[in-house]
Amino acid sequence: MVWDHTSFFSQYIPFLEPLEKYFTPEELKDFSQAILKSATRDGHLWLIPRHADISVVHYRTDLYGNEQYKAEFKAKYGYDLAPPETWKQFFDHAEFFTGKEPGLLGTNFAGKEEALSGRFYEILVANGGKMLDENFKPAFNSEAGVKTAQFFRDLYERKLVPADMTSLLWDGVANNFCQGNIAVHNEWFGWYAYFQDPKNCKVAGKFDLIRQPVGEGGIRSGWAGAHAFSIPASSKNKEAAAALIKFLTSEKIMYEEAKLGFLPVRDSVWARLIADAAKSDNPLDKKRLEIAQTAIANDFFAPPLIAEWIPLTNILTPKLQAIMLGDIDAKQGLDEAAAEVEKMLEEAGYYNK
Repeated sequence: MVWDHTSFFSQYIPFLEPLEKYFTPEELKDFSQAILKSATRDGHLWLIPRHADISVVHYRTDLYGNEQYKAEFKAKYGYDLAPPETWKQFFDHAEFFTGKEPGLLGTNFAGKEEALSGRFYEILVANGGKMLDENFKPAFNSEAGVKTAQFFRDLYERKLVPADMTSLLWDGVANNFCQGNIAVHNEWFGWYAYFQDPKNCKVAGKFDLIRQPVGEGGIRSGWAGAHAFSIPASSKNKEAAAALIKFLTSEKIMYEEAKLGFLPVRDSVWARLIADAAKSDNPLDKKRLEIAQTAIANDFFAPPLIAEWIPLTNILTPKLQAIMLGDIDAKQGLDEAAAEVEKMLEEAGYYNK
């Protein structure tokens, strides 16, 4: 058996064994159905999830709870300052908090490699757009795509994000929030223990969480991923491989791993984990798990199930960076990226099927 992932398994399909013959509907019903859907392509199930992660909005309670800031925000924007429910509100909050305190910026995003394309993708979907259409033609240069790219451009142009955003990956943006430099932040659940460590993080005990914002398309953001197991087609004992996967993703093992910090992908494990967290002195320990369970069940969506996902991001990310930096117009940049992606997928044979 091999490690696998919902974002990348499509490139390995020629070398994988379909799994539906080894796992009954009864054995699969406890798993997150949204993840199993993202693990299915061409009518076959290709992986069994082990654990998952999805982003959640982190916001500074010391800032959002400041009465003076609340009054100033209401006077400027015309609505109450509360955790952002929409990406429009998210932008307003980033704008408002930037510069409110020395060194404080509104927000930040990972602006490098697959990370930037992924963040663009999730807000694009929330805005009602698609990365590719049903015929695998690029669709990200739509009106929704231009609005989404312009969202990042406006954040950067107005200096609401770090100047080095195009060089930041997950550890960099997490550290910025940890050091108290960011007001509201779209981040993976996996950083929770790091953020709650008072020895290393200035925001420990000073932040709260809310589910991902809704875009103009009425859709809640949910770009996510699940680590998983697959069986190689070359396996000499596929039944044994399936048995091992069943053991490693069993309720017992998944619960033990969840106690180490992994987000589970079984409903039964969620129930046990949330019951455990209810005994914590920190109410956020339980709340975060409830948000995570809801998000994974309802908001989870993987990148397009194509083998060329990473090559696609290698084309798209530099264009998004150029748009952010003001080197190219949003529509032109996305059109150029779309032309390159279409050529790549044409050469890969997607339009000859």
